[in-house]
Amino acid sequence: MIQYRQVVNRRKREVFPVPAVLRITASREQTEKGSVSGSGCLKDYGKPRTGGKEKCFMKCFCLDLDGTLYRGDTPIEYAAEFTDNLNKKGVRYIALTNCPLRSADEISRKLRGMGITIPRDRILTSGMAAAALLAERGISRVYAVGSEALRQECADRGIVCCDDAQAVLIGYSRDICFNDIKKACLLVQKGAALYCTNGDAAIPDGEYSEPHTGAVAAAVEYATGKNCFYIGKPEPYMLPAALEMLQCEPQDIIVVGDRPDTDIAFAKNCGTGSCLVLTGQTDREEADRCLPWPDYVFNNLKELEEQLL
Repeated sequence: MIQYRQVVNRRKREVFPVPAVLRITASREQTEKGSVSGSGCLKDYGKPRTGGKEKCFMKCFCLDLDGTLYRGDTPIEYAAEFTDNLNKKGVRYIALTNCPLRSADEISRKLRGMGITIPRDRILTSGMAAAALLAERGISRVYAVGSEALRQECADRGIVCCDDAQAVLIGYSRDICFNDIKKACLLVQKGAALYCTNGDAAIPDGEYSEPHTGAVAAAVEYATGKNCFYIGKPEPYMLPAALEMLQCEPQDIIVVGDRPDTDIAFAKNCGTGSCLVLTGQTDREEADRCLPWPDYVFNNLKELEEQLL
């Protein structure tokens, strides 16, 4: 019987049906006091918090993209070898990204250009999850602010992108202009529901950052006084599609990513295992005090493979 867990969807609280998972892990206080051997704190990298030397019991991986397999247009060291070994060993995995800019086909081609082989049917974007959720809720007309890929995801689910919309869906594109945001605000004020693919306010751009999907959604929220429904990580709404693609249960999955606030929090909200890799936005000092606390911490994918595969 499925037990319902309470999870937070930004400013709204919603009950999402995720099977409750009983996982015996040490608390952060226990690991820091040394009462559990082999802790995953930064004093002892790459070991499970539960202390055993046995291989990880997880059967499937959900891999973040930017910061985990690549940074911008540059592949992260050992990413190609890691995914090749997953393919060779028949390990079930998917790539899970909050960015709705590109389609699964486009992402697969981008990865292939970096020497990383992940087929399109193993890629899940927040745009895909958003379109699926809107269709499930009976929304047939939407005003999509974002890329052509996002509009195509909606069309693939039988949702018409139009101005006379039941809902506004905020995505990401560098081509978003003032009139797009103005139209979204007008529709929301007229009663349209407000959704957003993901709440990331900014993404790295060299040594600085640039506004992302969450920043656009925040503008609409601020202008209308309405709260947005966020779909991507750390919210659990990408989980049903991930389970369908992997053909497994939440307790069979370990989520791998570089951000505690999205990747690790997503894992905790969904009842899966979690692994933080220090190849992206989180360094050692930040990882040592991050919340939520991951089950595993590794410097890179090579260390992860050595311990968990």
